[in-house]
Amino acid sequence: MLGKALEQYGAELPGLEAWVEKRNRCWCFPRTGMYDWLEAQCLYLLIRLTRPATAREISPNYGYSTRFILQAMNQNAAGKLYSFDLTSRLSIVARWNFRRAGIECRPHEYVVGDVRHTFNRVHERHVDLLFMDSDHSYEFGRWYQRNLFPLVRRGGLIHVHDVLRFGSRPHLGDLGEGRAVWEFVQEDSISEENFLYLAELRDRLAAEDGLLRTLQAYPRSPRATNNLERCATLWLVKSWAAEREKTRDQVPDSLG
Repeated sequence: MLGKALEQYGAELPGLEAWVEKRNRCWCFPRTGMYDWLEAQCLYLLIRLTRPATAREISPNYGYSTRFILQAMNQNAAGKLYSFDLTSRLSIVARWNFRRAGIECRPHEYVVGDVRHTFNRVHERHVDLLFMDSDHSYEFGRWYQRNLFPLVRRGGLIHVHDVLRFGSRPHLGDLGEGRAVWEFVQEDSISEENFLYLAELRDRLAAEDGLLRTLQAYPRSPRATNNLERCATLWLVKSWAAEREKTRDQVPDSLG
């Protein structure tokens, strides 16, 4: 799927670099530990390719990764993003950043409050893309698997930031979320073609043939808050338990 997305939309990636250059500027993004450049490219490309009608983003913080979602949706001329976060202050800073960068925010709505109590405020039950980057505890990981994953249509995409295979801890903030997600992948017997840990793709990029190798081209600016690209990210295609969902939705090609 990534190869197909690169073939169709790879020429648009240089247009994202101006936003990446703001990543280390504290007046834009006061907190560290945000999205890596490889992750951002994949997020943008997969949204361009799959054209989600509705997306839900849990805990966007100051809107760094949100920008890549919105730009892809704007290029698609389709889709709406719902962002859930605890306070309105974060949304104010994010929208200020977007205005300064000239990002169109029309397909975007903030929902303020604890997502465990607010996710039902969105009337559209159909979810094409779910992006989790929130409480990294084991308990919260199990909660969103039971309550949010079922909202994603078969063939839709689930994206979880800050997790590694086997539940390995990519940073001190992972309090068991990675283990909860890995248990879910195992319990539902999700096949390798339907999930991708991006850190593993990063490690094998040098050996890749064709277009995927172009994903190594980082911007000239500092690549990450700590100049270290961890790419601790999981992508899942919602294709499990199809016999229980009674749906005819088309499942996309494998992620690799």
